Amino acid sequence: MKKLKMIGMLFVMLFLVGILPTKAHAEGWVQEENGSWYYLNQAGEKAKETWIGNYYVDENGVWIEGKTQAKNEWISSGGRWWYRHSDGGYTRSGWEQINGTWYYFDGAGWMETGWVNVGGTWYYLNGSGAMATGWLKLGNTWYYLNGSGAMATGWVNVGGTWYYMNGSGAMATGWLKLGNTWYYLNGSGAMVTGWLNLGGTWYYLNGSGAMATGWLNLGGTWYYLTGSGAMAANTWIGSYYVNGSGAWVPGQTTGTTTGGGSKNKIIAIDAGHQRKGNSAKEPIGPGASQKKPKVASGTHGNASGLNEYELTLQVSLKLRDELQARGYQVYMIRETHDVNISNAERAQMAANQGADILVRIHANGSDNTSVAGALTMAPSNSNPYLGKSVISASQTLSRKIVDCFCAATGAKNQGVMQTDTMSGINWSSIPVSIVEMGYMTNRTEDLNMASTSYQTKMVQGIANGIDAYYGA
Repeated sequence: MKKLKMIGMLFVMLFLVGILPTKAHAEGWVQEENGSWYYLNQAGEKAKETWIGNYYVDENGVWIEGKTQAKNEWISSGGRWWYRHSDGGYTRSGWEQINGTWYYFDGAGWMETGWVNVGGTWYYLNGSGAMATGWLKLGNTWYYLNGSGAMATGWVNVGGTWYYMNGSGAMATGWLKLGNTWYYLNGSGAMVTGWLNLGGTWYYLNGSGAMATGWLNLGGTWYYLTGSGAMAANTWIGSYYVNGSGAWVPGQTTGTTTGGGSKNKIIAIDAGHQRKGNSAKEPIGPGASQKKPKVASGTHGNASGLNEYELTLQVSLKLRDELQARGYQVYMIRETHDVNISNAERAQMAANQGADILVRIHANGSDNTSVAGALTMAPSNSNPYLGKSVISASQTLSRKIVDCFCAATGAKNQGVMQTDTMSGINWSSIPVSIVEMGYMTNRTEDLNMASTSYQTKMVQGIANGIDAYYGA
């Protein structure tokens, strides 16, 4: 009995560890003797009225040969594409995302390509129908499509860089005016900020990209940008001088207007030349191809040793005082020797300050030391740079001055020399006269002009000529 119990326990153990066989159910496809295929699940039961992968079994569980399951797929017809859903339907007049890519289908369900306007917004679908995003180049034109595919217009920031897309979406390059503000977009379309050199001309675009004009302070240095945005260099801005790098030079001043002006006239006085000449050339007139050095230091007295730039300033300062005493306002182009003002700039400064006439004080020189006398210079009737009224008034002013000058000093009257080669005349938009007071190469005339008493006579003569011009 004990032996039978031991045998029974052994059978139980073998069964538990799976050594003895048990009844198992088949799972998967099976074919019966009648040739029909069935699909048995894990419980051994026949699957019915369902799909097993791409195979269909009917209500009896029999596989129906030839019946395939409908699926989502692209269909091509007549060279165009549409997308059929597994239920046989398809998208019309709308977007559909397929495998992560967006497509747009028209009212008939056809896939669109190229530009498409949806609800007032433009999108671009490439040749495969996929919606484009990011930069898009069509022909020679760039466009930007944002993350939703919408075409950008106006300002757009891409990776920290600003671009401007016009109304058609095309990326702008070069100068761009929006309202009253100018911007510059480089060849890649990127908005420029900071200094910009175009064809040798400097411009400054501030942090917003707007082109600067007027006075600009950068790191403690002042620059002047003209109305066109071009940086001024080697010139005077009113009474302030900017050097070749465009920086204002503190302490270098000129151009002061003084006097009560009871006669309501402003006389600009230009003391000719300066301590150091400037041999750089400038056109002799607006639009002229001929050029001359900007300004020279002038001649000097053979007997007095006085430099012309010194003599002209001495006389100019005395003339200023005399004219003020007569009720004129006076604008001085320079009051020191250490300036750098070209002849063209001197003429422009006078006009910019609202002067009525410009009187340029000079002294003459000649290889013939016996030549003496005074003359004035004025534009000819055929001057190509000045208007008829300025030419006529300049000739009248010059004639009045030389006649009164010679009457006051006793100098030989050499009359009015008409010339169209003087930058200081051709650039003047107001009546102008160059006064050649005498010859520094002539000993007698040189010593006369250096003397205080003769300078007083010269000043009286020039002032009398101005009075005569105004009919005083």
